[in-house]
Amino acid sequence: RGGGECEVIPSVVKMLGDAATGALALQRGVDTLCNCTLTDGGIFAALNAGVPGALLLLLGGDEARRSSDLRMATARCFKNLCQHTYGKVQALEGGVIPALAPMLRSQESDIRMHAAAALMGLTLEHEAKVPVMEAARRDLVALLRDPSPFIAENALMAIQNCCEEPTARKLVMEVMSARDQAFVFNPQVMA
Repeated sequence: RGGGECEVIPSVVKMLGDAATGALALQRGVDTLCNCTLTDGGIFAALNAGVPGALLLLLGGDEARRSSDLRMATARCFKNLCQHTYGKVQALEGGVIPALAPMLRSQESDIRMHAAAALMGLTLEHEAKVPVMEAARRDLVALLRDPSPFIAENALMAIQNCCEEPTARKLVMEVMSARDQAFVFNPQVMA
């Protein structure tokens, strides 16, 4: 068991699932989960408490549709989970890819950044490569030209990771220009 983050997570998950919880409390709860999932102990506690499922339910609700801050915090928490060996597996099994893909089109750069980083983490798993390309290939290719180098780099890494799988590579090649292909598959050409 870890420190204090392990103790608070089940209570936060319970609060997130309560229909009577207000918008500010939801925001603070997800912010708390973001901070808790920065450590291995916090990740394990989050997985044991069912955080991926709770976040997915939250994203489907009205508050998340109204609040870009809540969507950003949820994407950040998924990024933390999806960059962890066990967190990415549970998030993948829980169906996180269809929830993250639309976030790549957000007007908010922080949402795009965290969603792209979460998908990049997922694409290290063989089982995620084709589903990520099916759900997000057009958006990831578009993010190669994002003004933020962090977003563009995460998109590049997600695409390159997926292209290790022939079916995923075929899917992304269908939507890439010759210039994008030169950049993704031969970075020295664009240097």
